[in-house]
Amino acid sequence: MKKIGLLVALTFVVSTLFAQKDELDFKGVEVGVPYPVVDARSKNYFSYEDLIIGVKIDGKKFILQTYHTNKLTLEKIKIYEDFPKGFQVEEFLEINEKVYLFYSLWDKRNTKEQLFYREINPESCSFMGKGQLLVTVNGKVSGSTYSKGFYSFGTADKFDLLTSFDESKLLVQYRKYPKHKKDAINKDVIGLHVFDANLEKEWGKEVEMPYTEKKMDNLDYTVDNFGDAFMAVRVYRDNTTKLITKEKEINYDIELFKFEAGSGNLTQKKINLTTGKFMSSIRLFESGDDKIVVAGYYSDGGKNGKSFSGISGLFKFDLVKGESEFNIAYYDIPVEIITQNMRKKDVAKNKKKEDKNGKAALEKLTPDSYFVSEDGSIVIIGEQYYVVAHTSRSSNGSTRTTYTYHYEDVLITKINKDGSLAWMKKLAKRQMGSSPGKGLSFELVEGKDHLHLIYMDNIKNKDLDDVTVPARHRDGAGGFLTAYRIDYNTGEVKKTPLINSRNVKGMPIYQYATSRISSNNLDEFIFEAYKKKKEDILIKITLD
Repeated sequence: MKKIGLLVALTFVVSTLFAQKDELDFKGVEVGVPYPVVDARSKNYFSYEDLIIGVKIDGKKFILQTYHTNKLTLEKIKIYEDFPKGFQVEEFLEINEKVYLFYSLWDKRNTKEQLFYREINPESCSFMGKGQLLVTVNGKVSGSTYSKGFYSFGTADKFDLLTSFDESKLLVQYRKYPKHKKDAINKDVIGLHVFDANLEKEWGKEVEMPYTEKKMDNLDYTVDNFGDAFMAVRVYRDNTTKLITKEKEINYDIELFKFEAGSGNLTQKKINLTTGKFMSSIRLFESGDDKIVVAGYYSDGGKNGKSFSGISGLFKFDLVKGESEFNIAYYDIPVEIITQNMRKKDVAKNKKKEDKNGKAALEKLTPDSYFVSEDGSIVIIGEQYYVVAHTSRSSNGSTRTTYTYHYEDVLITKINKDGSLAWMKKLAKRQMGSSPGKGLSFELVEGKDHLHLIYMDNIKNKDLDDVTVPARHRDGAGGFLTAYRIDYNTGEVKKTPLINSRNVKGMPIYQYATSRISSNNLDEFIFEAYKKKKEDILIKITLD
């Protein structure tokens, strides 16, 4: 009996120690009052004054919820089942302090694709009237294919919706279904429609591209405060789709298309590429001072004619209204940043490249988002993202392919208004999952003096230095919600674990998703989580 008693006592001590270890020192955590869970396939969240609006979609059923951000309570809930059969959600947008749902509907009888909108009233937690028709397209629109069931497929993501910097203009862009199946002879027809802040149409036009689909790649779109639409494209120099020739020479040109407000007339401008600077990605956005910023990443070349070897740096230039010339600025990524938190063999490989007058590189880096500050400076954020296929063969000879989705290091670069580099930082992380999104990648939360990057991490990385390779976090396996805090002025970085998802004030939480994070105030964010017992709960985290 004494031995059993001793064993129980030791077990209690060990359990207590581990429980204490799981408790974090971070104090800025508040937990709200639980409320009944709403099960839905799609969950979307938006900030509005001191409210968060939840829009949850399950088939034809829409569940609207409003939450109070100070009391952390569910305030109202309403259910709508009056959407038409076959609708597809396209986008949720806040324009001119109004929240809209945009959805598409295929009119099979008249062979027309349609884009509708419904305004959401956050205070009354309701849709304001029925759907309003915004755009009608003769014929089908291209999009992404998804499975509706057994040998049944549908099309989603048919329309892209973009707002100007001051939210005075909305651009609706789409691609008509190709006339010809062969890319070598088909020319894309791109639809462009611009509306004002009250969704009144200013102009619209369908434009046939000057090159065949095989000859060009569409890279990005934007719209400015004047209603001009812009498009960046890659045009191949020969009849292949190789980015680099066997001689490692560039095999494409970058062109900027401008569609004039009112007429939609197209003008083209070719970018003079610098030798040895292979632009691998491009983003277009407005900077708030009547300029379109063109930015992205470049490589120093590739191992073959199909892909780049990695990202060597960042480029940026401005399109100023009324001016035809521009200067491209290049910002190399220092080898010290590239090799930070890398495996020893990769560090040696990159340093060897530099010693031979080559360029060290970050693999799989793609532009993600940007911030334009009041002082005219720009912060550009990119993330390392890639997908790995795994194929296995069973004893009867059949094969099965699964995928893992990897979200890794983040590169943040601040460029001053005069074009000089303010700072560049790499934030180390390793995340993977069996499906894209969900609890992976990161969310940005603005602060008064800092930018916060929020993501789910492995607790083994709590005291990570600049040399050690981060331990990998697997989506759905618990994890510690973590913040990288970056000083806007100096770029100084501080990392802080915020909560243990298995012990938030003594309570485990589930179904964390990065997309559930909403921020109504600086240095603060709120997200909804499942706590079991068929209850959801709001968690608020104050960062500063």
